[in-house]
Amino acid sequence: MSRGLDTFPEQQQRADQYKVMLIDRRGFGGSPPTKRADYEVDAQDVVDVLADGSHLVGQSYGAVVGLLAASRRPESVLSLTLIEPFAWVDDEAARAYHARLVHVVAQTAELALRSSGVEWARAGGRRDIELPAFTQSDLAAITTTMRERTPWGAEIPLAPVASAAFPKLVCLGGRSDADPNVKRTAGRAYAALCRAIAERIGADLQVFEHSSHNPQIEEAPAFNQRLRKLWGKSAGSAISSTPSAAQPNH
Repeated sequence: MSRGLDTFPEQQQRADQYKVMLIDRRGFGGSPPTKRADYEVDAQDVVDVLADGSHLVGQSYGAVVGLLAASRRPESVLSLTLIEPFAWVDDEAARAYHARLVHVVAQTAELALRSSGVEWARAGGRRDIELPAFTQSDLAAITTTMRERTPWGAEIPLAPVASAAFPKLVCLGGRSDADPNVKRTAGRAYAALCRAIAERIGADLQVFEHSSHNPQIEEAPAFNQRLRKLWGKSAGSAISSTPSAAQPNH
């Protein structure tokens, strides 16, 4: 429900060494409206800007897009970082969270724009929510989210990513400071998703204990330090966003 710069505000400092590209998915931010957002289309958009070598970073829906893009063109990926990928694994906690989200999606036609974004947060266990002062850009993003192709249906060919030599990292928010209800719902679900995906693609798993769904914002210094370590394992260098991509300046 946001644009690239909202998702990765603290990663712009990497522009001192890298060309940082923050992609607004179709229907979000500065990108034109779309009838229906689609992770397959988004993935091809990312593939088209990977150039000869990019570090690829995606968060949530964008992490699903990043996985798909990396599977289609692994030879152009220098490293892959996935932040709480909104994918699907057959796990009890994931199934319970999925059911709550499906319920929200099923009633999107009846929900007012302003309450739709709140219901998504409530599905993850949040209870202390008040309607924020949404901007027109926010409302446009919510509109796109309400009619996007849900990412948990993505069929992601993990074999090309698992067999690729580039370093991989999956980031998980530990939610140590979160409401117990959030820990039981979104927390357990994302823990299962992240651990399963990390195992299947041969990635390191990094838990940011004091973060929820956005460790790149909530624990930005530690997250950026971990990115530098990951990129240091690669012979080349570059970055990406929701997702996005980037190439080294040197």
